[in-house]
Order: sequence, then C-alpha cells, then structure tokens
Amino acid sequence: MVDELVLLLHALLMRHRALTIENSQLMEQLRLLVCERASLLRQVRPPSCPVPFPETFNGESSRLPEFIVQTASYMLVNENRFCNDAMKVAFLISLLTGEAEEWVVPYIEMDSPILGIVLQLPAAGVGAGASLTRKCLEVSSTLAIPGIPPLLI
Repeated sequence: MVDELVLLLHALLMRHRALTIENSQLMEQLRLLVCERASLLRQVRPPSCPVPFPETFNGESSRLPEFIVQTASYMLVNENRFCNDAMKVAFLISLLTGEAEEWVVPYIEMDSPILGIVLQLPAAGVGAGASLTRKCLEVSSTLAIPGIPPLLI
C-alpha cells in the first residue's frame, strides 16, 4: 500500500511538473501575443493628428497667409479625408465666417464658374496659376451680385 502511495505521489509530482512547464510556455506565448496585438493596434489606429484643426477665416486679409498654411498643412496630414479637390474646396468653405462667408455664399448658390476654375488649380500644374487667376478675375468681373464685391486676389 505504501508503495502504491509513493508511486501515486511520484506520478502526481511528474504531472505537476509537466503542467508547470506547459503553463510557463503558455504564459510566454500570451506575452508575445499581447506585444504583437499592441504593435498591430498602433499600425491600425492612426496617431493623433500632429497638426491642429485650422481656425476659421473671417476675411481679414492679414490672416490669409496663416489660414492658407493652416488649412494646407491640415489637409496634407489628413490626405485620406480629402480624396478630391471638391472635398478640399468644401472643407475650406466650411471654415469661412463673417465677410469671407458672405462673399462666397452667393457664388455657391449660383453655381459660379469661379468654383470650377478653383477646382482646376491643382490639376493645371505649377505654371498655370497666373493664367487661371486671370481667368478667375475675368469671370468675376462679369458676375454682378448685388452687395457682393467682385473676387479680389
């Protein structure tokens, strides 16, 4: 009987040792999986935007360069949100307030050709900016919207 108990105790100790080793291996696998999951989540979740959301623009000419830099930087960092030029123009228009908003609303309501010209700017290339600006001014001078000054560039 004592021999049987010794054999049973030995078998239990061997089983305990095997389970302890298996548990240790499983814990190591779990640690590796947790690290891999964290790495994958960092790749899937974009980091917080390093460029703050642009401030609104009320038409104050001294703030125009700052507004352009802010919006261009924001759109560049978040290029996946602005898949085409129409989205970019809509985003810019959404940031206009005060006189700037008052100026643009009538052009939007009448489906102005100026907005079409603005959308051509990126596709036209670097050297085309001056000719498109002249074209914009020509179209602007032919549009008569009561109470709204013509486009000033």
